[in-house]
Amino acid sequence: MRRIAEFLPLSLALLVILSVSGRVLGGQISVIRPACVANIQPGDRSQGSRLIAKFDLSAVGTDRQIDFAKLIFSARIGAMEGAAAVVRLEVFPLTRDWEQSAVGWNTPWSEPGGDIDSTERSTNWVTVTNTPPLWLDVTRLARTWKAGERANYGVLLKISDLTPARFQTIDIGAVELKVWHHARSDP
Repeated sequence: MRRIAEFLPLSLALLVILSVSGRVLGGQISVIRPACVANIQPGDRSQGSRLIAKFDLSAVGTDRQIDFAKLIFSARIGAMEGAAAVVRLEVFPLTRDWEQSAVGWNTPWSEPGGDIDSTERSTNWVTVTNTPPLWLDVTRLARTWKAGERANYGVLLKISDLTPARFQTIDIGAVELKVWHHARSDP
């Protein structure tokens, strides 16, 4: 079972990269560094830390169609004693704007830990022995930002509340959004 868990993310990644919406990925790849990024955690450490990041998609021109987008980050994950070696990562769109210089567990949020749209979620299963970089598919979210269908306040990344694990470290300097895109006139 552990072997399957280790290779499942890789096999899914290959499947997604080779064909998205029925087409082989081509065109251009843009690597976008976050405009703002922070690691927030509760003062009492009752919950695990969370990564928040905001990306400016202007590098993907208005005449471009997004084929695939993935959030890439570097983190070490530690499972609680007796817990499974597989954890579920989740990324959610933030629903409130924030500034890197004035963000914390309770600020500027109405909900501690960040205001999110819990109905729009992307997940990925990783083993605690996975080495960075780790990633999650955020194609649908990037498309809604680009189309102006959702305000781009960024994303919140966390380990699922159902998984007894926590981030041991998160390298906020290694966060990026990689976007595959093509001209709208391409077949």
